[in-house]
Amino acid sequence: MLKVKDSTCLISILLASVAFILALICIISLNGNGSCDVLCTAVSVSNTGSTTDTVDLVVPANSRITKIYASIQDIDNAPIDGGLIDVRNEGGTGDTIFSHRFGKDPNIGSGGYETTLVQPLYVGTEDVKVTFSSYRGETIDLAQHLELTVVYCPAAE
Repeated sequence: MLKVKDSTCLISILLASVAFILALICIISLNGNGSCDVLCTAVSVSNTGSTTDTVDLVVPANSRITKIYASIQDIDNAPIDGGLIDVRNEGGTGDTIFSHRFGKDPNIGSGGYETTLVQPLYVGTEDVKVTFSSYRGETIDLAQHLELTVVYCPAAE
């Protein structure tokens, strides 16, 4: 018969083994074609625009987006309501693979959005275009300043 001390040790070993397996699962991610990669050295791309309604940038084919940051600033006499982020395949002309609209507090002249994707977003076999637009009501409209940054794992070489 097992003693309480032995049972505690066995339970501890079992829990440690489960934690180790879960840690390995968290470290390994699928890159979309079934092969496994250990966490990557990320690449960051940014684009900014002043007195504009849209900024965009390209993320190369077979990459995995891990983070998206966007910030927006009002024009003093024409406040905007928020921003819209779209990721489209086929160089920006195809299907939307990620979209997010966020509002901005009307009492504050700036706003922002950021996300860290727990499961990196595989962009597919073609470049994608990430677009960030400012809106007022249901219309894309000018902002004083837009800034977009995307962090991604590049395709394996």
